[in-house]
Amino acid sequence: MSSEQTHNGIPFRGWHYGHPIPDLERLSEDRWPEALRQVPSDVRWTAARRLARPEDAPKVVALILDIDGEDAARRKALDRAVAFPPPLPGARAPARARRRQRQINFRLTADEHDRVAEAATLLGMKPTAFARLLTLRGTWQVIAEAQLGSRDGQGGDVPGTPRG
Repeated sequence: MSSEQTHNGIPFRGWHYGHPIPDLERLSEDRWPEALRQVPSDVRWTAARRLARPEDAPKVVALILDIDGEDAARRKALDRAVAFPPPLPGARAPARARRRQRQINFRLTADEHDRVAEAATLLGMKPTAFARLLTLRGTWQVIAEAQLGSRDGQGGDVPGTPRG
């Protein structure tokens, strides 16, 4: 393996489960964050273990912990932004949970219905159950994103809805 290998302009030394391992010794210290942000956490730690100078270890460990913390915060914010509602009641749910009191109807073109039916088949569902699932999950998503937006000071407006 050549010592001159680069990936995205970053020198690397070998591979770890399909990801290039940044060669931090061939990079200036100010480029370490750029190199380490491009790879998963386990590859970051592999790069840190391959350092020859022990005096660099505390700086790299602190940097990796900071980047891992940023990744965790980003994943947590993403989880909050995406609503995962409870599953719809199935056939084994009590009758009172399955009873529907309200109804929403909408018409589809033949092509639209065929696409819905195809997607439903892929999930082992009937088109009507699939449409219900999409409608309810979409509703939960819009409400969750609007609530997240109002907490973040964004005003809670839902894109694509008319302003009153």
